[in-house]
Amino acid sequence: AKELGLEVVDPPQRAGHFLGLRFPQGLPMNIGEHLARNQVYASVRGDSLRVTPYLYNTERDVDRFLGTLQDILR
Repeated sequence: AKELGLEVVDPPQRAGHFLGLRFPQGLPMNIGEHLARNQVYASVRGDSLRVTPYLYNTERDVDRFLGTLQDILR
C-alpha cells in the first residue's frame, strides 16, 4: 500500500490485525462499491479505509486487494 502512495496508519494495540489506509487526495468516490465489485471487502472509517486481513485471507486475496487499489488510483 505504501508503494501505491498510501499512508499506512498504525493499528491500535488491542486490534493488531486492523490496518488503516489514508489516500493523499482523500478517499476516492465510491471506493467501497468499487472494492465490492472486485470481491474485496473493507470499511470506510472517516478519512481512512480499514482493512482487517486475518486467518482466512490468502496471498491471492492480498494481491487482488492491492490490484484493485491500483486500479482505483489510476
